[in-house]
Amino acid sequence: MIGRSVGTRFDDRFRLLSVLGQGAMGHVYEVADEKLQGVRWALKELDLGVVLEKEKDEAIALFKQEVDILSNLSHPGCPRVIHEFTTDKGAPAFVMTRVEGVPLDILLEEIDRPLSLHETIPILLQVCHILEHLHKQSPPVIFRDLKPSNLMLTDTGAVVMIDFGIARRYDPKKKKDTQELGTPGFCSPEQYGRGQTTQRSDIYALATTAYFLLTRADVQAFAFKFPPLTDHLDKEEVKELSELLEAMLQLKPQDRPASIDHVRKKLFRLFKDLKPKRDRATNILRPALRALTELPVEPTKQLKVFDGPFFRRWFRTFF
Repeated sequence: MIGRSVGTRFDDRFRLLSVLGQGAMGHVYEVADEKLQGVRWALKELDLGVVLEKEKDEAIALFKQEVDILSNLSHPGCPRVIHEFTTDKGAPAFVMTRVEGVPLDILLEEIDRPLSLHETIPILLQVCHILEHLHKQSPPVIFRDLKPSNLMLTDTGAVVMIDFGIARRYDPKKKKDTQELGTPGFCSPEQYGRGQTTQRSDIYALATTAYFLLTRADVQAFAFKFPPLTDHLDKEEVKELSELLEAMLQLKPQDRPASIDHVRKKLFRLFKDLKPKRDRATNILRPALRALTELPVEPTKQLKVFDGPFFRRWFRTFF
């Protein structure tokens, strides 16, 4: 897929600096804001050139749904929409806060090992808090694509959920999703046309993500039949977590925990039991993060995405 060239200007305000990522139907760029000196954002553009004519309306609707969902969220663990516009190619685009961090899948590749319980549980607790915010929207927002590559970890230990491209609002009138979307190995069985995705679909994906972080196993190879976590790790150390993941990984949504709040409370109890060793996690992860996070080529004014009493309290508690 051919993207834009460095230096391209968008909406007479944003100048393209680099490509941050690309998907099947678009690109995400780092852009400089020419109205706010030194400020950089992320810009996502739908590439209509790769979309079949008969699918364009659906692709545009899905893209605009992402913008709408993000615009109505207010959580430091979610990108914030700054500006929405139509490009010179007639494609929808939007500008959002740029996250300074590294995806969890890349982090594991670089440190070349799974994460420990002390490293994993604080991450999972933060993801629970983000999912709670999504699920408490009216109607609830179902993320549908929870996986390590969509979780960014900053050098302060904060987690940010990225890529809301297939997120949707729950519709109690529907029996199943209009489209079968998700990442094999991480997404729930109902995302294969077996039913409508609900909050419990994100709970399933949180479990597959946790399983991967703790084992680096090929989760797709399990085909929805995950061995107990105790097959990989010390049985005594992970017994309770293994039981929780087993409940979250049930094939039938109604057999999983009823809410992400239920999962968070159980994880927090496990975290309190790990308290005497928790500082070790920060010491191990932060050097790796600093090495991985790309330094800016020129001085920039980075906006504080993680601010406010919640995150200050969070880091005092967990890090």
